[in-house]
Amino acid sequence: MNAKDQPRGGDIRPTIALLVRLQETELEIRKLRHELAGVDQRVAALEAGLHGERAALEAVRERLQQIGARNRSLESDLKDFQAKIEHSREKLRGVKTNKEYQSGLKEIEDLTAMTARVEDEMLALMEEAEAAQRDLREREATLKSRTAEIEAEKAVVLEEAERSRLRLQELEGRSRELAAQIPEAVLGRFRRVQGAKKDGVAVAPVTGAVCRGCNVNIPPQMYNELQRRDRLQNCPNCERIVYWKEDDDRPE
Repeated sequence: MNAKDQPRGGDIRPTIALLVRLQETELEIRKLRHELAGVDQRVAALEAGLHGERAALEAVRERLQQIGARNRSLESDLKDFQAKIEHSREKLRGVKTNKEYQSGLKEIEDLTAMTARVEDEMLALMEEAEAAQRDLREREATLKSRTAEIEAEKAVVLEEAERSRLRLQELEGRSRELAAQIPEAVLGRFRRVQGAKKDGVAVAPVTGAVCRGCNVNIPPQMYNELQRRDRLQNCPNCERIVYWKEDDDRPE
């Protein structure tokens, strides 16, 4: 570190205190930005919870439509069979031979059997439709209730997001104020280290001769120099800016 990079006055504690406060502020900013970036996903996940309910409801409605269409087709068949039976009966009155009479009876018997099958299917469809209607009412009630719950949860998420946005604005302003108080060269050094760390931690305390940024022991001579608090130093292992901090010693 060049001489011009050193804070004036010899005692680096005020500069370290500013760096620590800046780091704490920007770590919170980072956390809030991450949370806000996930708001849309959280809302989408909540809405996805209704997808299954809606799909099941639509399936029941579609089945009811199919039942209605099939029932109308069967009603048409039933009328057709009944008309044919009546026609066969009329023909039967005019037959002149036993063979024609037996043939007419067989025709009526076959049409009557087909009519019975249609009526049985219509009855089964009626029972299925009644069950489907009950299922539909239950699913509509469930969807309405679940929708209300989801909307309430979404409102909470969006309200939290708005509070986070306001907090973020406040912190961003504080970050600018703190950065403005730090010597340009020191701030540049801080930014370089910060940019190289995935966790965004550029400043770490040293306690018991151990860098708390990487948990590696620092050289004894460097540890002694840190206790003088007269210049900034970087951890030889993780390259974070380090400062001496005993358990009862905190940057002012």
